[in-house]
Amino acid sequence: MSQSGFVKLSVVFAATFSLGLGASMYLNYYQHQQAAQEAKLMNGQIVDLRYQVSQDHLAMATPSPSPSASPSDTPAPSQSPSPAPTSTPAVAGASTGPQATTLKQLAKLHISPSQSSNYYGEYPAGTPVTIGAIRSGVYQQVTINGKTGYVVASYLK
Repeated sequence: MSQSGFVKLSVVFAATFSLGLGASMYLNYYQHQQAAQEAKLMNGQIVDLRYQVSQDHLAMATPSPSPSASPSDTPAPSQSPSPAPTSTPAVAGASTGPQATTLKQLAKLHISPSQSSNYYGEYPAGTPVTIGAIRSGVYQQVTINGKTGYVVASYLK
């Protein structure tokens, strides 16, 4: 083999080795970042942004009747303490704010409203929960021990 052929072969080998090493390092970095994001997601430090974007899209498609959802040119007046509200009859389908209840049976607190989604953990019957505003199919958004997720609605008392 001539010396120029050996040099060309050495350059090709070095370039191939460098590309392979670079690709390996990138994949290792990418997997490390994915694992860190999944750990944060499982610990409740972040929420699944893909799901949040879809919920934001749904919220834009169906306007909310709440006055805070619409922009206003005038600033809202400061609220002074008012007397305790009197009990008013509930309107079917109307939300009166967070409601506390308990689990009827063992339930998984899912990250998103899907049986195949990851979950924070399993909680036994009698665990106190706060019902959230979102209802998606058979799943109800709830908060358990500071973590917001979804449980099968029929599991709630």
